[in-house]
Amino acid sequence: DNGSAQARIIISDGSHTIAANLVATNSFTMDTSFANPLTFNGTISGATVTYNSGLLFLNTSNTNSNTRIRIDATVQANHHQALVHHPIVYGDLIYQSGLGSTISLVGLSVTGTVDINDNTLSLHDGNITGSIINTTPGGNLIKIAGHVLHLAGTNTYSGTTTINDGVINVPGSIISNTQVNPGAFLTGTGTVAAVANFGTVSPGEAIGDTPNTTIGTLTVNGTYNQDSTGNLLIQVSDDGSSD
Repeated sequence: DNGSAQARIIISDGSHTIAANLVATNSFTMDTSFANPLTFNGTISGATVTYNSGLLFLNTSNTNSNTRIRIDATVQANHHQALVHHPIVYGDLIYQSGLGSTISLVGLSVTGTVDINDNTLSLHDGNITGSIINTTPGGNLIKIAGHVLHLAGTNTYSGTTTINDGVINVPGSIISNTQVNPGAFLTGTGTVAAVANFGTVSPGEAIGDTPNTTIGTLTVNGTYNQDSTGNLLIQVSDDGSSD
């Protein structure tokens, strides 16, 4: 990268493997095809890296500041730290089954699909209008840190959802059982499966990066169990409407 123009790798013929380390000093874009995949064995560091098209494999830990996966690209992450910080996924992101360590991201924005397989994904916050799935059953989601994670799409990962801190807001749907721990919040107007509430469940849409909600209905397709430490917050407006 010359410090001003965006650097780019274009693969037009054959499969290729890059073993060297890559430093994106400004920003970096990679283009390949599904017939000509690109594999990275070296580390990627520096600025934003955009995977523009085709199939790419990331086999080690990377530290670049941000990652974008465009709608025509599929990235397979074969290391739990292959992506860090707050990836933006318009296409497809697949985590290899059996990574053995928690996938920890500060945030995640998804309009495409993230396949966590049988791994555990830990998030501070994010906006998922696409889907989190698991082709290999047993994928888990953990919410940490005092921010809001919006799950607006159809999410079919089949493990557990654990809210340790902050808010999971569900305008969409999840099929995994959810545990809300003390100090944490479950909100939304969508559909969830069984809920074990040790924190606060508040139907309605989360407002901004807070647990404050509008009036709305959250559907529980399963058992709802509330501990003595748990709270169910039902709002009533001046005109008599309520959750």
